Amino acid sequence: MGDSAAWDAIAADAIVVGAGPAGAVAARRLAEAGLDVLALEAGPDLRAHPAAPLPAWRLPLWEEENGGAVSPARRIPADDGAAGAGVAQVWRGRGPGGSAAINGAAWTPADPRALERWPGSEGEGWPERYARGLERAEATMRPVAVPASTLAGALADALGRPLEPGRLTIASEAGQQSGSQASLGTSPEGSRRNPWTAYAPESAGARLRCGARVRSLLLSGGGRPRVGGVLLDDGSRLIAQSVVLAAGAIDTARLLRAAAAELEDRRLGGPAELLAAAGTNAREHPEILVDVPAALAAELRRPDPPGILCGRIPLDIAGRRLEVRPYEVPFDVAVAGPTVGASSGLSAGVPAGPLADSGVPLQVGVALLDPRSASVVDERAVRLSDRPDASDAVALGAGAEAIGAALVEIAGLRGMERRGPGGGELRRHRGYSQHLYGTAPMGITTDVEGRVPGLEGLRIVDASVIPTGPGLGIGAGPYASVLAVAEELSTQLAGELAG
Repeated sequence: MGDSAAWDAIAADAIVVGAGPAGAVAARRLAEAGLDVLALEAGPDLRAHPAAPLPAWRLPLWEEENGGAVSPARRIPADDGAAGAGVAQVWRGRGPGGSAAINGAAWTPADPRALERWPGSEGEGWPERYARGLERAEATMRPVAVPASTLAGALADALGRPLEPGRLTIASEAGQQSGSQASLGTSPEGSRRNPWTAYAPESAGARLRCGARVRSLLLSGGGRPRVGGVLLDDGSRLIAQSVVLAAGAIDTARLLRAAAAELEDRRLGGPAELLAAAGTNAREHPEILVDVPAALAAELRRPDPPGILCGRIPLDIAGRRLEVRPYEVPFDVAVAGPTVGASSGLSAGVPAGPLADSGVPLQVGVALLDPRSASVVDERAVRLSDRPDASDAVALGAGAEAIGAALVEIAGLRGMERRGPGGGELRRHRGYSQHLYGTAPMGITTDVEGRVPGLEGLRIVDASVIPTGPGLGIGAGPYASVLAVAEELSTQLAGELAG
């Protein structure tokens, strides 16, 4: 398209903004339907930088300039309203695969109780649609059941709650034998599976352009506003019959808010108020980490875990849904730093004996899966728990107390020191699960098909559309749900456009 300001060429039948999990699904399903699809990814094409694959328990989070390596992640500063004037860090993936290329690979479908309250649709509701999308997503991503740790089993017994063994989207010999090479890619065993590689949209005819950051949506009026394409940072204007936003909860919200401002400035009419509300009622899962007593961690730590989280324990306290997470690796050890070698390209070095006694404690997390505190994404900032609800802190605190008591009980049964270092209380660390969602939720900003009412030519298929509000959400980590919802919405859109 060059730098021409004229809308003089058609880029594709459909432009997919973002090559993360939702973008991989959308690009694949639309291309399979015979449509000309162009996927735009703001991040670099990391496939051009040969990387040493990491085991799934390693989290490749580092700054781009660290060691001169090309980072697969970007760090977004965020305000933490629950901590007063605190500052949090939000990590997101960059490049094909998006955040799924840097996450813990945990596959945890939505809580059915939450799905029953999602906005309905004609003929069938979201519980049925979600199940259908999840089945398709699992057929491609092939989550693998992994054994939970001894610590996870002991915690479940002490809490009197069932242990749910983990499932991870990691490459495995069993998965390679049960799925096609085209759908599974060629990742070494034990490494996280990248959804862009797994869905392989390019093999279905889709095109991918990396380093293409979308600055804004191209809007036209004429009675009923329409999205006719996108404007890139380099000035290129790309036109399509349909634009599909799969840029993630943060970037999708910012594009929608920019569109609202343009609709008002140009007096095009349309749903400016709906779009301006994007990002104002999002959700994030707050989490408290409790340090495991050193002697107990040394006894229960396993040397070669398949992932950072291999089991979880649902915990209901006073009607609130929480999840206990016995992490297999201390986060200070799991976060991988880059090393660059002349022969191996980019690699994230694993220190000798990484899971031996490093002096860094194991941690057990408790996350609140039905948060009432609202987070905000706008043009300038991400503000987590911007409108805090005091009941969230109460529920989280009760969960942390339950974990602390369980750890003390486990240590006591094994004849160990029952307290933390120096005989004090077990240390706690407050943070978030990196699960931001619901910046353009169904039933408010979008309808049940990911459309913005009153704005043609646009669909949203990513974590933005997950409903928020009392009793809504997903009651689980969002990774599996993002793929399941994207499957359903993209398949529906493909049928409409191809028909």
